[in-house]
Amino acid sequence: MQIPYAFIGKLLIFSLVFLFVTAAISLLLGFILLRKGVMILPRFVLYVIDSLYFLLKKLIRLVGLSERYVDEIGIEIRNRTYEKAFRQSAIDGRILVFPQCLRNPTCPALLTQYGVQCKMCGQCVIGNLKKRAEAEGYKVYIVPGGSFVKRIAKKDRPTGALGVACGYELNYSMMELSALCPVQGVPLLKDGCYCTKVDEELVLDKILLGTQESCHLEGEENEEEKERERGKKGGGEEEKES
Repeated sequence: MQIPYAFIGKLLIFSLVFLFVTAAISLLLGFILLRKGVMILPRFVLYVIDSLYFLLKKLIRLVGLSERYVDEIGIEIRNRTYEKAFRQSAIDGRILVFPQCLRNPTCPALLTQYGVQCKMCGQCVIGNLKKRAEAEGYKVYIVPGGSFVKRIAKKDRPTGALGVACGYELNYSMMELSALCPVQGVPLLKDGCYCTKVDEELVLDKILLGTQESCHLEGEENEEEKERERGKKGGGEEEKES
């Protein structure tokens, strides 16, 4: 039997073109989300990112852009997709996971099988955020890597997971944990393995999702928005009368 090399070659070329076109479309939709805040076919984009992760990074480098955009797209889609479920999750069953790179270089805390045991020394941002999260009912962990996150999730079976990490680690961990519970994530402002930084206010906002304080603040914001709308309508009516 003669092997149809020509057909196999055409099929291979078609498959490669299809992969690149699919990757390009998912990146385009991802950039629309990052720039315009509009989510289009989020599950399709997530599926492509998860399936063609390294291809997307190579493709985005070819056009002269930073490969971190791939992780940012994945994080943003998961944050939006799972926010409602995270709000509705039992707060006392949630976990909050910090990376150990946020610690001060002179941190006195010791590493255990479930991460670093914070001494609340006040030398870094973790202490204050940990205190606030635990007051709401979270279990808080400080870990050196993604393998610890899997171990913690297996032990606690959380109702929701909030993570802080560099783009790659956060995107991957959110992908893994989203099969177990609703997730939220805050990427670091400064990556690296030493003296990293994070937006404390954004982390606090995520901690408070679904709490009474969050509902109260959202109610105040809605009232302010209504007042602005009424002011605009009132101004428009005055202009018509004049």
